[in-house]
Amino acid sequence: MALIRLIADNKIDAFYAESLKVLMRILPPEFARLAPVFEDAVRLNRSLLKQPFQTEDLDVTVRYNIWEFYRGVLRGDSVSLAEKPVTHHIDRTSQAYWTWDDFCREVIWYGNKKGAYLYTNREVEPQIAGIY
Repeated sequence: MALIRLIADNKIDAFYAESLKVLMRILPPEFARLAPVFEDAVRLNRSLLKQPFQTEDLDVTVRYNIWEFYRGVLRGDSVSLAEKPVTHHIDRTSQAYWTWDDFCREVIWYGNKKGAYLYTNREVEPQIAGIY
């Protein structure tokens, strides 16, 4: 219910901003240099969160290989966290929700059972201007 209320009341961005501030406050001093990594992680997670009434896909560029690192941890693979710009294409339109009922049923109710709160994304290779 809290997630629905944050989205419905247009407070989800404020929630993520406040979450990042709290995270930065509790971060031990020896990890302060990792602040940009946490900023990227929170920004990417915010962009991936499914929401109703989305009409366009989204490209998000982060400074670190956050998603690759995260997926490696889940698989038990040794993936190094690296500072390298990565652009993620977030597919927000192939699973669009045009009513609150659809969103609540598909994301909140069904998604809760399988943890499917995030959109799919793929890494986008940098393109040279004018070449397609």
